[in-house]
Amino acid sequence: SPNATIPTRIGYDTYWGHFKGLIDEAGIYNYALSDADIIEHAGMRGSVHRPDVLYYRMEEPSWNGTPGEVMDWTYGGHPGTATGNADVDPNGWFRQAGRFDGSGDSIDVGNSLELVPTSEITLAAWIKPDNLAGWTHDGTVIGRRLGYYLEVARDGHIRFYLAGVTGLWLDGPSLLGYGDDW
Repeated sequence: SPNATIPTRIGYDTYWGHFKGLIDEAGIYNYALSDADIIEHAGMRGSVHRPDVLYYRMEEPSWNGTPGEVMDWTYGGHPGTATGNADVDPNGWFRQAGRFDGSGDSIDVGNSLELVPTSEITLAAWIKPDNLAGWTHDGTVIGRRLGYYLEVARDGHIRFYLAGVTGLWLDGPSLLGYGDDW
């Protein structure tokens, strides 16, 4: 059964490590986006289909660790709290982004059962990792321990895991060689 004591986090997970770089427009959907939706979303600045579970636009003026300071733009209302040195950066994909230095930064989303999928899930975010060639660990983009992960592996591949469903990591394309692109 789902565990309501485990937090969902952006930028960090205790098992898979800290993300280093920029994360923008992070979202969780409780359904699988179609191929057409993904292509449409990739061609737009901002979310075409607003996530229905969690949606962080990262548009706040700054973060300083105040509880609930990272605004959730869904109707569910899961405001997050920046930890470590996480802060906003003016060079986002869509205006601003969250900046994570790879050393203790995250947005703690909380542990609501609404953040635990029951049948389908889509994890979405625009990411711009810093210097992938120098990474010595994996970096979590969105994660919930024992639940789901979207991460950038130390070899540059985008990876996805959903506990109890896939039971294994699904590797996507490598980001190495893309330089300074989102």
